[in-house]
Amino acid sequence: MIDARPEKPGLTQTGRLLRSILLAIATVGLITLAPSKLPYSPMRDQIVNYASRPGQAIADFFYPGDERSGMALQYWTLIFAVSSGLFYSAVWYCVLWLFGANLMTRQAKRR
Repeated sequence: MIDARPEKPGLTQTGRLLRSILLAIATVGLITLAPSKLPYSPMRDQIVNYASRPGQAIADFFYPGDERSGMALQYWTLIFAVSSGLFYSAVWYCVLWLFGANLMTRQAKRR
């Protein structure tokens, strides 16, 4: 039987969003686990510091450095994790969108 639906190259918007969220969770998990699981090197520390800056900047906006004690530290950590996840989800969404647009262009040229 022949499928009458037109072939859609690339990902749908929902597929891109779900994959970007999963990739963001993996990215934040790698950033969090890297200092404890990888052997020490200055390069590792620089990569982790630079990768955690977007979430740190947003969390510092809500809880500046001199207010991080007790409950504020717990909220800072939560805000850091959520904002890092949202930032990297947006980054991965853009990457997947660009990859999908490139894939559609390539397939259109083949026809």
